[in-house]
Amino acid sequence: MRYFLFCLLPLLLFSKPFKVATYNVENLFDAEYVGTEYNDYTVSHNWTKRMVEIKLNHVSEVICDLDADILGLQEIENAHIFEQLKKRLSRVGCGYRYSAITSKKNAPIQVAMLSRFPIKKQKELLVSYSPHVRNILEVELDINGEPLWIFVNHWKSRAYKGYESKRLKYAKILKGRLDTLSKTKPYIVLGDFNTDYDAHLSLEKKIDDTHGKTGLHHILGVVEGNTLVDESSMIKGMKRSHYTLWKELALDQRWNTKFYGRKGTADHILLSSTLFDQKGIDYVNNSFKVFRKEYLFTKKGYINRWQYKKGKHRG
Repeated sequence: MRYFLFCLLPLLLFSKPFKVATYNVENLFDAEYVGTEYNDYTVSHNWTKRMVEIKLNHVSEVICDLDADILGLQEIENAHIFEQLKKRLSRVGCGYRYSAITSKKNAPIQVAMLSRFPIKKQKELLVSYSPHVRNILEVELDINGEPLWIFVNHWKSRAYKGYESKRLKYAKILKGRLDTLSKTKPYIVLGDFNTDYDAHLSLEKKIDDTHGKTGLHHILGVVEGNTLVDESSMIKGMKRSHYTLWKELALDQRWNTKFYGRKGTADHILLSSTLFDQKGIDYVNNSFKVFRKEYLFTKKGYINRWQYKKGKHRG
C-alpha cells in the first residue's frame, strides 16, 4: 500500500510570499456509478455517500492546513466530485476562487488545480488516446501582473506493468511543450511522477526497459551526468534543465511516500531557471518542505492511512 505526504514551497514576487504545493488525494471518487470507476470504488466495496463525506472531510482538512496559494491535485475522479470538494472547502473557510481540471473522456481519474490567483489560460497535453493515460494540465496564472505557468502531472504507476518507457512518453510530451516556451518564462512542473529522485541510479530491473534512462531525470534534465542539477549549473547551462527541490533536503528527509514500507519520492516540484534569476517571481532558497502534520501519523509513527479491509472501505 502506498501513502502520501505533501510537498510545499514558498515563492516571492516583489517581496510578497506565496506558496505552491502538490497533493495526491488518493482516489477521490463520488458515489455515482458511471462505469469508469476503479472497481474498488463502487457500492459493492462499500464506497457510499457516507464514505465520500468522510473522504471529503479528510481531504479538506489537509488542504486547509496546507494553506497553499496554488495547489496541484492528483486522483480526482471528475468535475462533479471536484465541485463537491470546492464547496466543502468554501464551507469550512478555505475556499479557492479559481480552479481547473482535466476532462479526459472515459478516464477513471483526472488531475486538477486550485488557485487564489486568476487563471489566464488552461489547456491539456495529450500523452495518449488511451483513457488510462492521464493528460497533463497546463495553467497560465496571473500572479499580480506576472505570468506563471504550472504543469500538473500524474504519470504511470510503477505497478501493473509500469515499465519506465511508459513514463518516458509523459516526459517527452511535456518536454516538447516546455521547449516552445521562452527560457525567460517562469514555470513550475509538479505532481506525482511515480519516480524516485534517485531513480537514475536505482531503477528497478523489473521495470527498466529503457537501459536506465528515466523520463524525469534524462528527458526533463534533472540530472547532469549522475548528479542532480544545482541552481548555478541550471542557470548557466545552454540546455533546458530543471531543479528538483528534493536536492535541498537531507538524505534521510527525502521521502513523502511509503510503498509496502519502502520510503520513496514519487512526487516532485521542478523549477525552471527563471525562478532563480532575481527578477519577478523567485523561489525562496532552502524553503522547501514536506508537509508532516501529527494527524497524518499513527502513535507508532506509521502514515495514517485510509482503511480498506476485506474488500470494504472503512473510512
